[in-house]
Amino acid sequence: MEASSNDEAAQRTLRFVCGCRNYGIESQASYQSVTTDAEPTLKRQRVDESSIVEVHLVEFIRDLDEANEDNNKYYGLFVWPSALLLSRFVAHEASWLCRDKVVLELGCGTGLPSILSGLCGATKVYLTDRPDAGDTQRNAEANITLNGLEGCAEYIPLTWGDMHISDEITSILRTVQVILAADCFYQSEDFEKVVTTVALIFRCSSSTSCKFYFTYQLRSINRSIAPLLSRWGLTAESIKKTAYINDANEIEDTSAQGFDSIYLYEMKRQA
Repeated sequence: MEASSNDEAAQRTLRFVCGCRNYGIESQASYQSVTTDAEPTLKRQRVDESSIVEVHLVEFIRDLDEANEDNNKYYGLFVWPSALLLSRFVAHEASWLCRDKVVLELGCGTGLPSILSGLCGATKVYLTDRPDAGDTQRNAEANITLNGLEGCAEYIPLTWGDMHISDEITSILRTVQVILAADCFYQSEDFEKVVTTVALIFRCSSSTSCKFYFTYQLRSINRSIAPLLSRWGLTAESIKKTAYINDANEIEDTSAQGFDSIYLYEMKRQA
């Protein structure tokens, strides 16, 4: 099956509550180290009045037969549950997480979390994904346009683990304050590539408070990024997800039941 343009692609609209009334993470919130099993208890605080934010998305696949034969190039053509949980986190915590900040998403796929960041007040958003995934770029750029973010958001091809980046990319990374990723720790062979790229962004960023927020779906207890963190001078802590899946104010139309095996983390440089 082949579509000739994004106009023929399936479109969907997701709605989120931006700036939840009830929950927030204070800057000194208690997190739990990634090396332990317990989840932390979040402190509550009152944040900005909530508003409804709609995100319009295209999920375009040029050739379904080809997608079935080479799945790793087509993972990003769909909205996965990890992206939905990360987006709920972004929407709820927009006032401190992304508002007036420069946000970069790794492995953006359709770009849901990063586009939502732009709609929630980020000054600049960079959507990045693998250079050889043409339909991913097509989707991301179409979704930027669909949501009226042409002046705020930009798609940039970025290869995980590549330490030889251009001066142009270096200049971009220097401005980044927040990094996002949904389910980038999917294939074991990519784990260190992702961590390496995050470490590179931290090194390039002029913001000493630059942090990486990501969702991860547990598929095997034998796979972990913990050994890689000390190697690259990083730490990761889990964030309790209850506030983002059991909020009565949430109106996004996807059931929270699919979040049971998905976890939310913050990664930063070691002190």
